Amino acid sequence: MPPRITRAILRWLPALAWMALIFWFSSQPDLPRPANDLLNLILRKSAHAGVYAVLALLYVWALGGWRWRWWAFGLAALYAVSDEFHQSFTPKRHPTATDVLIDCLGAYAGLRLGPHLLPVIVERVRSWAAGRDPAGAERRA
Repeated sequence: MPPRITRAILRWLPALAWMALIFWFSSQPDLPRPANDLLNLILRKSAHAGVYAVLALLYVWALGGWRWRWWAFGLAALYAVSDEFHQSFTPKRHPTATDVLIDCLGAYAGLRLGPHLLPVIVERVRSWAAGRDPAGAERRA
């Protein structure tokens, strides 16, 4: 397989894996929930937004960069709609337009915050992998 095709496939794998994870969660008829209804609502809707923020960023990576961010947003929105449609076939689950809106807001937030947060995250991961703490001091054994 030509290297260019191999790179393209590897770039799409994280997004596809994340989509599969979303699909799996949407297939669950009953997810664990806290006893408090308000806390349950907050956690579930925050999860919707966070999951789609990550999905949008993974789409940016798969598509090849920030110049494709609006395509990434569109793909995330389409996946949100398809996910809600999928839930209509899952017992005890109900599709809602509100969830699609929350998913889209999460994707948008991810795309707005990503350019600011990702460099910090990448630097912290690199520091950790090199055996330094985030401040740059060497770890002592």
